[in-house]
Amino acid sequence: MKIGWSFSSRLPRNSRSEGFTLVELLVVIAIIGILLGLLIPAVMRALESARRVACKNNLRQIGVALVNHHDTYGSFPAGIEWNHPQKMPLSSWAVKLYPYLEQQNLFDQAQADYGRGFSVFGPIPHRGVSHAVPTFSCPSDGRAEATQFARNRLYVALTNYLGIIGTDQQAKDGVLFADSHIRIQHIRDGTSHTVMVGERPPSHDMWFGWLYAGLGIDQGTADVVLGVQERNNGYDMLSGCSLGRAWFKHTSFSDPCHVLHYWSFHPGGSMFLNADGSVRFFAYGSRLQLEKAARRNDRASL
Repeated sequence: MKIGWSFSSRLPRNSRSEGFTLVELLVVIAIIGILLGLLIPAVMRALESARRVACKNNLRQIGVALVNHHDTYGSFPAGIEWNHPQKMPLSSWAVKLYPYLEQQNLFDQAQADYGRGFSVFGPIPHRGVSHAVPTFSCPSDGRAEATQFARNRLYVALTNYLGIIGTDQQAKDGVLFADSHIRIQHIRDGTSHTVMVGERPPSHDMWFGWLYAGLGIDQGTADVVLGVQERNNGYDMLSGCSLGRAWFKHTSFSDPCHVLHYWSFHPGGSMFLNADGSVRFFAYGSRLQLEKAARRNDRASL
């Protein structure tokens, strides 16, 4: 008699795969959810840490460029050229650093455009108005990495880093303000104790925070330079903001008044560049320390 058999018939009945039950599946899904809940915040923290390091490196490069400019010309550049029509009117301090940031071609282009005409924004806008420079873009924001479409149908390059006027546009007791040209010997508090560049994202409508040049609220204020106790004197586009001084504090991107004070997308505070080229982080709770550091001769006034 011939006996038929198969491999599967020799397996014990209880050893065959029967799949997951509904309860087991729900348990697995719950475990995966818990793991993702733990993993995603850790990944986000790691990403922000990397962005913060990149932002710090940008400021260091800008610091080296500012020091090199000082070595070449005997002073730091003007925060904005305002009363010198024979030079590059309305141009920002950032443009003067292009040769030291491997952007000599952009600087030559700016000089050529100014030689053609002083009207930066028209009728034929300077090409530099819409040329983004990644060094001036903090990765935590990222909008300054590429040209943006602003109000009035303008394509503009933005910056996350503004020159520090000092207290405000009237006091001009910092390092980078309108027609400044401050020398190291003018910084009596010491270059390692005085900040000259700080973080502040461009406005949500791309109208404040232009890289190449700007009119700002007054003499480039809120565009390319800003004070640490800046005043709102009733500027039309900020009519909904409180009058008086604005302070270093955390805010939301949707708040149009955020252009009046320093802040960043980094958790807890912002990074600032010292006049010696080093970078330090100020927490929002250290407002008074920042205000002292923004004035180049604060200690002598105490």
